[in-house]
Amino acid sequence: GSLALFLLSLIGIPFTAGFFGKFYVFTAALDSGVVWLTILGLVNSGIAAFYYLRLLTSIYSKPAANAPVQSVPRPSVALLVTLFVTVVATLILGIFQGSTLAASQAGAATYSAIGRTGSQPESASLPAQ
Repeated sequence: GSLALFLLSLIGIPFTAGFFGKFYVFTAALDSGVVWLTILGLVNSGIAAFYYLRLLTSIYSKPAANAPVQSVPRPSVALLVTLFVTVVATLILGIFQGSTLAASQAGAATYSAIGRTGSQPESASLPAQ
């Protein structure tokens, strides 16, 4: 199930992190005036969606009648926790992307302010008028 969610996110299905990732990349390309690059990216996304959907259908299709059945080992607790965290993060970044983006921008501003510790403020380096 998590692989299916991650593939749908890579395709750019809404309410996943991949949708807003593609949205912001294509919006930035359009705002920069490179329409040809945006069109190329959209065509590439369409081609990639074909491959992702093909993989998704092969995962959930019935195995061949003569295919050997193999037992699958139980996943470890660390693997289950990692899958849970990444699935939740993919959904949270897709559903609550506005607040998540604002929080990350606030964190980046805080980090850049902390990085300047020990130096003079920018206003102090401006020449007097």
